[in-house]
Amino acid sequence: MDVLELFKCPLCLDYPAARAVSTTCCHQIYCQPCLLSIPSPHYCPSCRSHQRKVESVEAVAVQRAIDRIDTFCPFDCGLQLKRGNLTEHTKNTCPKRTIPCPCPSCPSPPLLPSDFVKHLASAHSEILA
Repeated sequence: MDVLELFKCPLCLDYPAARAVSTTCCHQIYCQPCLLSIPSPHYCPSCRSHQRKVESVEAVAVQRAIDRIDTFCPFDCGLQLKRGNLTEHTKNTCPKRTIPCPCPSCPSPPLLPSDFVKHLASAHSEILA
């Protein structure tokens, strides 16, 4: 078994993206949002121990290791980067990310950055004025 597999969240089956946490009962690694969303917060999803509430602590060393794993952009722009830089890339700099039109009544689907300004200029010129 690859040691990095131990860092995957057993609920979403992926590496924690933003905040890795470890349960205090069995020290299993989870994504914080996954652990907070468990339907029965009185039982640990891994060891099934009964608790008043499943407690967790931030797994800083694990998150640092996860942030250093190489990955590829999920939007297929071809960029290989560290997981710790993935959120910044996909939200702000990837040329293949999509941006929703800010006009609530606009029927346009989300647009590539290269088409976004063109769309605003042609469909919503009043916004740019």
